[in-house]
Amino acid sequence: MITKQSFSLRKLYQKVPLLGCLNKVSSPVWGALLLSGCIFLFWWVMLPRDIVIGVAYSTNPSDQFMESKMLNAARAYADWHNENTRGRKIRLLTATYFVDPTVALGELKEQGALGVIGFSTSTTALEALEAAEHYKLPMVSPSASSSLLSRKDDWLFRVRSSTAEEARQLITLFASVGIAEITLISSSGNPGYVMPLLWDLKKRGEPRVARELYDLDIMNLEPFVDENPFDAPQGVLVVGPPIYALWVAQKARYLWPSSEIVLSPWSLVGLIPEKSSDLPFGFSVLGTDTFFPFLVDPEHPFVRYWNSRFVPRVDTLVNGTYLAMILLLDALKDTGYEGGEPLRESLRKYRKLSGIAGDVEIDRYGDAHATHFLYRLAPGGYEEVVQK
Repeated sequence: MITKQSFSLRKLYQKVPLLGCLNKVSSPVWGALLLSGCIFLFWWVMLPRDIVIGVAYSTNPSDQFMESKMLNAARAYADWHNENTRGRKIRLLTATYFVDPTVALGELKEQGALGVIGFSTSTTALEALEAAEHYKLPMVSPSASSSLLSRKDDWLFRVRSSTAEEARQLITLFASVGIAEITLISSSGNPGYVMPLLWDLKKRGEPRVARELYDLDIMNLEPFVDENPFDAPQGVLVVGPPIYALWVAQKARYLWPSSEIVLSPWSLVGLIPEKSSDLPFGFSVLGTDTFFPFLVDPEHPFVRYWNSRFVPRVDTLVNGTYLAMILLLDALKDTGYEGGEPLRESLRKYRKLSGIAGDVEIDRYGDAHATHFLYRLAPGGYEEVVQK
């Protein structure tokens, strides 16, 4: 019978010849065990880690058209990358916000994101600057283009040219087709884009802005009552989001059949038609952008992947998101996949990126510079506007 007095851990341990067993293990066995441990440790250290990239996504209904395309394009790129590489895989994190983008940045930082793709509008990109610096979280926007963001040593990087460059192209477009006077119709949404573009456009004084309409004021006008079609403006410039631009352009064609309708680059995001029948307001539509459907390389690997999975073809925002992803990945590779300040410094290096439809250069401020194209939508497709 085992009693409290007779039970002793020391006596029990003394009866187990553990050290004797260990001493009997041969040196080669010990060497093999040690080598196996070193190999496992090396394999664990060298095992490719996921590339954690965040996507900040707005749930505001007014931004859904652009935000959903950006999110779908980022997911498609991650899937395409992961299916075609043996190296590090992309792990995409998403965080939503309604008004304040700083909330999404905080969540993505907490989840371990190295960098963030997001902010399809210039206004939300401007609002996110302070939070990005606070969290040391570099951001790459696929479409923000406000000149208020130009030449800033901040944490935001872009793949689309600034509004200053867009304004210069619009001025060139007006001059090339002989438009000296325009009616300007602009949206009050996204002021971070609209106001800089209008400032850059008006300070040249050419073309002259004869009349300005805001938001949907044009919808209250009727021909032969408020406006005489024979006194129609030479040109109508629409500055606003794609759906807004579509409505306004149709009304402008109804009011002024003889006027040239010009869409701002923002209006063309996701709304660039492949043929004239895609737009219901005739053929007199001019556009200036860095992206048009006929510029897309149909044999590009990502284009083939996208077209095999989505009915809508690639557009401006898909191209911008693709460029944002390859910019962020290239910079991460330079840093050994480290975020924070090292990633920011890497993103500030000069780069030339090859997109789905042309090249984009990134300067030391992280600002993009691309070749713009001036085209008119015609019955047979697109015809280039000759610059004079």
